[in-house]
Amino acid sequence: YIHVHRPTPTMMALNKSPKRVKLATCSSSASFELFQEDVAGILFSFVHPCEVLVNCMRVSKRWKALTCSDALWSRFCSSVFSLNAKITHPPLPPNSIVDGDDNDSLMEEKDTVGGGEVATDASDEKVVVENNTGGGRFLEAWCAWYKLYRSIDLDPVKGAAPWEKAPRISRKVASTWALLKGWLKENVPDIAATLKNPAQEAEILEVESVTGPLPTLVKEIYQVFRGQEFYYGDDTSGTGRSAINRERFQGMMGGYGVYDHRITIRMYPLKLAAQAARRMRLPTNILPIFGSCTLRQLMRYTPRGKFFFLDTTTGGLLTLAEGGLKSATPKVTEDSLLIWMREHTRKLLDGECTASMLVPEMGQSSLGVNLFPIRGDLFANKVTKNVSISSSLVYMVEMGSWAYSIRMRQLRSDEEGYETEEKRGFKNCILTSRHLIIGDQHVRGEAVIGFYPILCEGGWILNSRSDPHHQYTRSRYVFLDAEEKRLEETRKEEEFIYQSRTGPSRAEIFGGDFHFVPYDEKSQNGRSDQAGFDAAMVSIPLRTPKFLY
Repeated sequence: YIHVHRPTPTMMALNKSPKRVKLATCSSSASFELFQEDVAGILFSFVHPCEVLVNCMRVSKRWKALTCSDALWSRFCSSVFSLNAKITHPPLPPNSIVDGDDNDSLMEEKDTVGGGEVATDASDEKVVVENNTGGGRFLEAWCAWYKLYRSIDLDPVKGAAPWEKAPRISRKVASTWALLKGWLKENVPDIAATLKNPAQEAEILEVESVTGPLPTLVKEIYQVFRGQEFYYGDDTSGTGRSAINRERFQGMMGGYGVYDHRITIRMYPLKLAAQAARRMRLPTNILPIFGSCTLRQLMRYTPRGKFFFLDTTTGGLLTLAEGGLKSATPKVTEDSLLIWMREHTRKLLDGECTASMLVPEMGQSSLGVNLFPIRGDLFANKVTKNVSISSSLVYMVEMGSWAYSIRMRQLRSDEEGYETEEKRGFKNCILTSRHLIIGDQHVRGEAVIGFYPILCEGGWILNSRSDPHHQYTRSRYVFLDAEEKRLEETRKEEEFIYQSRTGPSRAEIFGGDFHFVPYDEKSQNGRSDQAGFDAAMVSIPLRTPKFLY
């Protein structure tokens, strides 16, 4: 007996479901082995692919040879994943998606996330992947894609049969979600945990009854995960301080913090987005599907903050900028949302952005996806007398200005470019003044936002001299234990981070320098008997990015 997993034309005409059929010519494995490879491949193509890998392949050497043929697995790749001869392994988004095309030939053939494999915990999938030894490239491709789908709890075979009503998720949607959630799970697991359940058909139909038909790719995106869901424990109202603190920095699309302007972009469930659109009195075809408001704020009040809106008519992704709504992608197409998500995923996988503290003074409690880049066109680094100055920028479309992050520390002895204490002429140094160049403006001032960072090898020193206004202690007060509060001096094995923003301007360049003097530990002041030095930043051209976040 062979279980038919897809209907014949006769079954489809009679509207009958598949069933177990008896093949008189293969009553035993011995007679079945007499079939030619092409005939056996046709028969095996009616069996569930996992059955072929887990059971059929183990019958005999002849069966294993028949079930590993490229002809059989090319059929499976075509029927389940719509793969052709040119497309094999799961792709990554290309380095630059600017035209909205889904050209898989431009993509790298990789199936790893953050240096590790796409994770899956199901034992059946482990058996499937391990049993592909000795197979051809189509068998390897099928196993790699199957593993990717299962990593986000999708069964690609279930939706491939014509008579089944399970949603069919395309490769580009599945690969984007798998790679994005895989990166989040490895770097910020608390954010990955907020992506749980798919949107149900009833929820999508309810929203479409108001907005009109949603683009196909948008529905596929929500049929994988319905949005971010936050668990507030016993406090179901979400008013608890701990619950709010957990959600504040857990937006999957990243964020940044400048003074009191703290942004993190989270994905909203469709139903909540539709309710928020009514309270915001938006046109029926505009949905706020991403934004900086917490879910509690979105459900209870008229939402305010930074939003990304889906235009259900064109499929475009829009955000509020000076003069009105502006496209968040280079071109407005039906798959704008997917292209936007893929570019964000590429930046994470390429290491342009990483998981770090969005508000440095708050420590690990503000851990999230930081949009300040650590490489790329909007990042620069320069070392002067063992002092490393890194600068990076984020365009704040909601304000029409730039946020900048300055990171400074002394290099350690095991790092390239290190200068010994004898060569540089001092052990530690303290920042006394800054000079920033923003276009044709020159901003000069004492230290940085009330801090006088004392740089030591590998980090900086936090004490009453470097933080005279106790900004670190005040910002992190509820997060510090009693012992840490009593410390008069703490050596921080990390960079000193200073974040600020420019005013609304059309400046074309950002640069400047910082003046340091050697630090005297006894007097806790700069040493007047030694000359200071200027640590310059590399100038960065200010060009509005093609993708807005």
